[in-house]
Amino acid sequence: PAVTLHGRETILRNGQPVGWLASGGWGYTIAKNIGYGYVRNDAGVTRNYLGSATYELEVACKLTPCQLNFGPLYDPRMKRIKA
Repeated sequence: PAVTLHGRETILRNGQPVGWLASGGWGYTIAKNIGYGYVRNDAGVTRNYLGSATYELEVACKLTPCQLNFGPLYDPRMKRIKA
């Protein structure tokens, strides 16, 4: 909660800039920051490429660790929607 995401923050993969956030904000249902971004790689971007690294965001000139998520952040088993 101490970090505010707005979008356009730089994404670093293993310490190297590879993309940026398109948007960012607070996820009220999960009580965490959420950022949606783009990662580029000349050889292509695969799920294996994405998952085989550590990531950080440059937020207000400071590096902040972040976590990559491939699935839905809220109700991943669809229990609430089927209730």
